[in-house]
Amino acid sequence: MVVTALDYRHIFDTSPLSVFIHQDGTLQTANPRMVSLIGYSEEELRGKFFEQIYPEDRTIVADSARRRLAGEDMPDSYEFRAFNSDGELLYLKGFFSLIEYNGRTAILGQLLDITGHKLAEELLERERSSFSTIIENLPCGVFFLDRNWNIIHQNTASINMLGYTLEEIHTFNDSQLKFYPDPAYRKKVIEDWLENIKNPVMSRTFTVTCKDGSAKEIEFWPTFLEDGRIVLAMFDVTERRKAEEQIRTSEEKYRELADSLPEVVYEMDEKGIIKYGNNNCYEFFGCTKDDFDKGIKALDYLVPEDRVRATQNILRLMNGEKLGIIEYTVRRKDGSTFPVIIHSSPVIKDGKPAGLRGVIMDISERKQMEERLKTLSLRDSLTGLYNRSYFENEIERLESGGFNKVSVIICDVDGLKIINDSFGHGSGDALLIAAADVLRSSLRDSDIIARIGGDEFAVILPNCGHTAAQRAFNRILKAVENYNAANPALPLSLSAGFATTNDPLGLGDLYREADNNMYREKLHQSKSTRSAVVQTLVKAMEARDYNTEGHAERLLVLVSSLGKAEGFPKQRLDDLSLLAKFHDIGKVGIPDSILFKPGDLTHLELIEMQRHCEIGHRIAQSAPELALIADWILKHHEWWNGEGYPLGLKGEEIPLECRILSIADAYDAMTSDRPYRKALSQPEAVAELNRCAGTQFDPKLVQKFIKILNMG
Repeated sequence: MVVTALDYRHIFDTSPLSVFIHQDGTLQTANPRMVSLIGYSEEELRGKFFEQIYPEDRTIVADSARRRLAGEDMPDSYEFRAFNSDGELLYLKGFFSLIEYNGRTAILGQLLDITGHKLAEELLERERSSFSTIIENLPCGVFFLDRNWNIIHQNTASINMLGYTLEEIHTFNDSQLKFYPDPAYRKKVIEDWLENIKNPVMSRTFTVTCKDGSAKEIEFWPTFLEDGRIVLAMFDVTERRKAEEQIRTSEEKYRELADSLPEVVYEMDEKGIIKYGNNNCYEFFGCTKDDFDKGIKALDYLVPEDRVRATQNILRLMNGEKLGIIEYTVRRKDGSTFPVIIHSSPVIKDGKPAGLRGVIMDISERKQMEERLKTLSLRDSLTGLYNRSYFENEIERLESGGFNKVSVIICDVDGLKIINDSFGHGSGDALLIAAADVLRSSLRDSDIIARIGGDEFAVILPNCGHTAAQRAFNRILKAVENYNAANPALPLSLSAGFATTNDPLGLGDLYREADNNMYREKLHQSKSTRSAVVQTLVKAMEARDYNTEGHAERLLVLVSSLGKAEGFPKQRLDDLSLLAKFHDIGKVGIPDSILFKPGDLTHLELIEMQRHCEIGHRIAQSAPELALIADWILKHHEWWNGEGYPLGLKGEEIPLECRILSIADAYDAMTSDRPYRKALSQPEAVAELNRCAGTQFDPKLVQKFIKILNMG
């Protein structure tokens, strides 16, 4: 078959990758996929492509091209960033090779858009942060392993147990070399894991060398996630293993030690009759000593479905097989059941197996912990709803068919950032929990409710058409109204949208449609929502009563007088009055223990108190009615000499309104009674203003202010 130049051009133009040819420092040609990716025509790309590369990546791209053309051995591919014609940042992976083009050497480039993958990685990292907080508080050591058995995360308990940090044992080779320095033992450990990796109920105990050189017996309990990763729980069983060894080596101490163990120690004959059990046996099985004396059949205390397997395992153990730890479900005399693990070995008499002896451990708590780990991988830890990962899996499942009609509802908690900044994340978390409760109470048990982002929730309603979805949507809105009526101090505002389809194969588009509807709703009500939040903050500020009685009214008179003396027009005087009223609104975000502390603040408390300027600035920026004075709220504690906060501005860098407010506020504070001191007289306050003129206060404004006082 002869491949013509037209054939090559057809391949070039129809390639699923973005393809271009670079020669003489210029993009010579590009395929339609490349034009679509960047958003410029082929002609425009000849002059613009290098400019579209992210500035920090241009040197890498240019240098790689130069060195490749010079014949240096360069990697076939690398990642870089670029902008499309809309200014959107793209993450690209390029594959490059040298070709002959028009009789001269050129570079053939093929680009793969990996933007979605990169954004998904960022989202996964945020979810992992929440999950890590819970894992950090577990009492056992925990490792997270990737598909290649490299350790990608560990909790503090594992560091305390073994002494190694993640940097020291990150790769599989590093961890194995440090844990098992003896090559022969290391080989045995790896072979054991590989041989038993598919066992769904498996624990393994190995002698691990700790960082301080000590050896510990560590019991590993893996949980295999669907994506190939492993959650590995670890327990230090060194002391228990020592006790078991003592039991095996000393018959005289056997019973005494057995009775002191928290586990059950047993011995049975070849007929399956339990001949010995330590003191824990009675409570463990719900039996009395008389029951044991009469003869208890071990199989009678297993659930029926485990008895055939147990019989087979007993025969295998009696024949000399080493089965390690085996899991069963025990049924007590009262009928209650619980999971156990049993480690047994044959009792040899006259060279023949005469029964079994071993240890039984109740693993109810461990099972609960394993279940909790699995649940945490699917649930949002704050609200208890499903997380984004579960939600996306359900989307894929539903797209495979099984439902005639599907609806999706998207909700967003409005004003969450303002609430977090003002009242703390505890209040923000309370709103998120309230939103979750509202959704639960408004929807069916079969509906799938998930928290898919910081303030975003999504609901899948299987077998639900448009009319039913509208009713569910209305129930949510009504539940929000009811919640706000009962909780006026911190109302909940939800922007929501929904969409319905009869084609489950288009759920991805359905999600986007619902999301777009939600954002349209958010745009319609954003101003009223922000105003409602600000009113909540104002009420909170008034309720906490930061100022002494009459302070606000006196301050308004003082700043107005000085503003008039400066020749302010009416609109500017109104803005100055607004600043006088709201300059300390950021204090809603300061703890009462600091705000009302009678004595001096510590250094850390002072830093926290000073944050009220920045908090107030963010609040004002979020409220249209306060946006004009947001910058003044930020700067109202700056000093004339530059020693104020938070920006360290000096002189006329400080807005005039802020300089006026600082003088009036200080004067009223000095001339008012406080719980910790009596008010100063006017001459004493004036003397203090003069003393601070040129350092804290604008000296010219101080003189004008004093003149106003003398005229009054």
